[in-house]
Amino acid sequence: PETVARQLLDRAPARFALLGFSLGGLVALEMALLAPERVLGLAMIDSNARARAAGAPAHPGPPAAAIDAIWLRAVGRERHSDDDLRALLEAMANATGPDVHAAQERLACARTDKRDRLPALTMPALVLAGSQDALCPPPLQQELADGLPDAILTLIDGVGHFAPLEAPEQVAAHVATWLARVDHGAAPAPL
Repeated sequence: PETVARQLLDRAPARFALLGFSLGGLVALEMALLAPERVLGLAMIDSNARARAAGAPAHPGPPAAAIDAIWLRAVGRERHSDDDLRALLEAMANATGPDVHAAQERLACARTDKRDRLPALTMPALVLAGSQDALCPPPLQQELADGLPDAILTLIDGVGHFAPLEAPEQVAAHVATWLARVDHGAAPAPL
C-alpha cells in the first residue's frame, strides 16, 4: 500500500480531505500516515488498521468468484437474497479484470498493522461501517475509531461490508456531516 499511497500523493493537491472504502481505506490510511500535514480529514468506510490475518484465504479468481465466495459475509442479512445487488457487485468485479483483481489482492496481503501509528492522525476522522460487516466487523471499527484522536464512529444498522451500495443515502449523509467538520476545522480563524 505504501507504493500506491506515494504515487497518489504525488498527484494529489497540496491539502485535501481523504475518503477510502475497504481496500481504498487501507490506501487512504497509508496516505494520511505518510503526509498527515496535507490531509485535512480522513474517512474510512468498512476498512481497518490491521495487517491481513495470518492464514486468511486469498480471494478466488476470476474476480466475480470473489463475490460468490464472500457474499453471505459481505452484505447485511436482509440483502442475502438481493439479486440486483449481487449482480451489480459481480459486474463491478468483472469490470476490473483478473490482472487488476490480482494486483488488489497483492495490495491487501501486503498491508502492515498501523494501529500503533493512529494517534499521530489528529485530523477530523470518520469511521463508518455496516453493523453486520463480517469482513471488517464492528470491533475493528471501534478499535480504529479509538485509535484516531478526533474520530467519530458510526455503524449503520442492518448493513454489511458494502455500505456505500447497501445504504447510499445514509453513507452520503454521514460523509456530508464529516465534510462539514473538515471544512470547519480547515477554515481560517477570525481576526
